[in-house]
Amino acid sequence: MKGADLLARGGALRFVHGVNSRARMKEFLSAPVEVFEVDVAWGFLVQAPDELRAVCAHPPVLQSDLTFEELFETALDSGRIVKIDLKDLLAEDAVLAYLARTRPGLDRYLLNADMTIGPNGQEPIFSAQHGLRWRATLGGDLLVSIGCTTDPPNGPYGAGDIDRLLAIAAEVGEPCTVCLDAHRLEVDPTALDAALAAHRHVSLWNMLPADAAMVRRYRARCPDAFIDLFDADRAPVVV
Repeated sequence: MKGADLLARGGALRFVHGVNSRARMKEFLSAPVEVFEVDVAWGFLVQAPDELRAVCAHPPVLQSDLTFEELFETALDSGRIVKIDLKDLLAEDAVLAYLARTRPGLDRYLLNADMTIGPNGQEPIFSAQHGLRWRATLGGDLLVSIGCTTDPPNGPYGAGDIDRLLAIAAEVGEPCTVCLDAHRLEVDPTALDAALAAHRHVSLWNMLPADAAMVRRYRARCPDAFIDLFDADRAPVVV
C-alpha cells in the first residue's frame, strides 16, 4: 500500500487532534474517527523522568504519560491511521528509526512538520530536505504533510506564505498535502484558492474552536481534503 492511498480516502477520513496522553488515546479508541493526530517531541515520560525519549507532547510541554511507540502501536492495532507531527530533530531521528525497523504499511501513517515560515511564525526547524530524507528512509510513496510556522494574531495568509508552501510541496514531490489554518482562511480564502488552483491536496486544521457549520462549509468546498477541526472541548467536529 502507498501514501497516495490515504489521499484517495480524503474526506472520508475523520481526524482527532492532539492525541498526546493516555486518557485522550483511550477516549478516542471508542470514537468514530479513523486518524489520530499526535505531536511527537524529545522529552520525558512522567513514569520515567530520568530518560529522554520520543513522547507524545507539544512544545513547550516536553513531558507526557504516553510514548510515541505506545501510541502508534495502539492506534494501528485498533485499525487507526496516525498523523505524526514531528516537533524537533531528536524526535525525528527516533521516529524514523522506529518506522524503519518496524516497517508498517505506508497507508497506516503520514509524517508532518512545519517546513516553512508562515504568518507571524518563527524560522522552522524542518525543510523540504527533511521530507526527502523521510522518503529515502521509509519509501518513496510516503505521504508527507507540509505545514508552516504560525503565531497569533489570527490574520490571513500572505501571498508569500502560500508561495513558500507551494514551493516546498513541489520540492518534496508527491504524495503530499499542505496544511492550512481554517480560521486564517475565514479571514481571507486566497491561500486556499491558490492551493486548489495548483492542484495541491489540502489539510485543514484550527487553533481556535470550530463548529459543524464550518466543517460542512469546507467539506463542500474541498471534498477531498483532510479536515482536522476540533471544538471548544478539543473534541473532533464530526458531521
